[in-house]
Amino acid sequence: MIIDFFMRHLPKKNKDFFLLNLLLFIYFLSFSQGSDISFHSVDGVKFIVYFNEKLINKTADTTLIVQEISGKEQRIRIELQNKKHDRLSQTVIIKPGYLYEYEISAISGKADQKKTFSKKRYSLRLVRSEQKNENTQNLISDKVEPIVITMTYASDQYVTHYNLPGYNGDIGCPWPLTLKEYEAKLKELKEISTNAERLKIARDLFGKSCIFADEVREICLLLEEEDQRLDFAKFAYFMVFDQGNLSELQIIFKNTAIRNDFINFLKNRPFK
Repeated sequence: MIIDFFMRHLPKKNKDFFLLNLLLFIYFLSFSQGSDISFHSVDGVKFIVYFNEKLINKTADTTLIVQEISGKEQRIRIELQNKKHDRLSQTVIIKPGYLYEYEISAISGKADQKKTFSKKRYSLRLVRSEQKNENTQNLISDKVEPIVITMTYASDQYVTHYNLPGYNGDIGCPWPLTLKEYEAKLKELKEISTNAERLKIARDLFGKSCIFADEVREICLLLEEEDQRLDFAKFAYFMVFDQGNLSELQIIFKNTAIRNDFINFLKNRPFK
């Protein structure tokens, strides 16, 4: 109603200026609001949470609320306290001023009769997403008292590349693909039936990307021949964020000569 009044009575030359300022006001107002994410374990298994590899809660618990999250994208990793359980990871795109509620629950289903699984499998599932307002109910309001952690950010913080705490090795590229972007490319690669063609498509799909060492490993394992795996692992060297972790890929090479070739390659190619 108020906006309609102004639009009717403002001189025509001032309307564009008014709308521009209104849009800027709404934009900055929305992005000044941090978002909240809650995590709750359905069956009581305790967990710790990482955001972009930054540890959030040092003490494992069954419920956690992380408040005032800044930034559009968060790579979430959940470590369940029982080491026999899965590690859960997911990259999420966060809208400013929103509430998100996630559940950690066991995956139900019949086990393969020919195999014995030592791990109880879990999943991370979004169960609620809504914009904050005065009528919004508290996260996990009907569950046990949660741990509440408020994120803090330096106002003058300037990030030049992705932060991977605990990793101090060489960095091949600054900003890895999001999990969603990577999985979309990987899905396209898996649809290629011919092994020789798959290597070519892998080069085309990821040639201008920035990915993690464990993702290079996953791509290599889609290639049947070890010399093709070696080809892609060498090709991917300069597009791997955590180059120092590439040495862990040697396990995918059963052929001793090929494995030694890869190890020597890493020793002799430390710089661009």
